[in-house]
Amino acid sequence: MPESNLRVVIEAVDRASATLRNIEKGFSDMGEKLTRIGSRLSIGITAPLTAIGVVSLRAAMDAQRTENLFNASMGSMAGQARAFSESLRTQFGLNAQEMRQQIAVLFQLSANLGMSEDAALQMSTSLARVGQSLAVAFGISSQEAMAKLQGGLTGMGRGLKELGIVVDDTQIKQLAMRQGLVKEGQELNEAQKVWLRYQRILEQTQRAQNDLAQNMTTPMGRLTALRTKVHELAESFGT
Repeated sequence: MPESNLRVVIEAVDRASATLRNIEKGFSDMGEKLTRIGSRLSIGITAPLTAIGVVSLRAAMDAQRTENLFNASMGSMAGQARAFSESLRTQFGLNAQEMRQQIAVLFQLSANLGMSEDAALQMSTSLARVGQSLAVAFGISSQEAMAKLQGGLTGMGRGLKELGIVVDDTQIKQLAMRQGLVKEGQELNEAQKVWLRYQRILEQTQRAQNDLAQNMTTPMGRLTALRTKVHELAESFGT
């Protein structure tokens, strides 16, 4: 082969080799990019799905624990209390599971003080609604509202005073005498004190209870309803 032709062939081979190297490098770079994209997709999709699964599982487990507590505490009154919580959920978009937990705690407190089951059911369901009403009206969590109510029931009314609700010993004694529960100089037992404090709380929260439907249309009320829907959705995913 003439030298000139050989040089042409060598140059062509060199160019082809260079082209092949460039193509190979391009594929290598593309592979690395696809790997990085795949990793990002895995983190961006798998991690959130895993987090959602964990949250949903926890919500479902919490719901089961609440139901166990509720059934154990309420006994034969569980059916009526459950119907009450579901009616408020339907009417106002409130969290029925949360209310059942609150009802169970208040019912147990009342029963331990020697109240009848009927009286304990009446007080616990009424105060569960009061707690939800105060939470929406004052822009606080229902847990905080219930903590203030429980404090007021047991004679620690500072939390309720922050909401403008006053339940003190003087008022309780005056109310007891008006109702003929005690005479001058006689002492009330703990169950009577709790029942009278409950009555005073109802008297002073009547407006908040009456305004519950209206307050549920406020930003705080809509947020409460939205939280309920999100909680129920998470719970359904976890079961």
